Amino acid sequence: MGGTSERRRHALANLIHVCFVCHNKIERNRAAAELNGWLVPYGMDPAREPVYLRLPWPGWFILGDSTVPQSQMHEQPVLIENLN
Repeated sequence: MGGTSERRRHALANLIHVCFVCHNKIERNRAAAELNGWLVPYGMDPAREPVYLRLPWPGWFILGDSTVPQSQMHEQPVLIENLN
């Protein structure tokens, strides 16, 4: 089993809570998950990468020290229910 000593891998900004079904969809659709910020590529700072969330309200967020909605973010997200 692997692991890392990189500190930001274990930062709160790198964690989102998803159910088992959504987790599996994210893992099977990694490209879409990266576009939506649900997976952050190695070497990128998760505290600076936007993530699309539906709660507390739909939109793009930066999960750094404070969760602030980002109004001008990329493209339309791929909704998780539309993934296989």
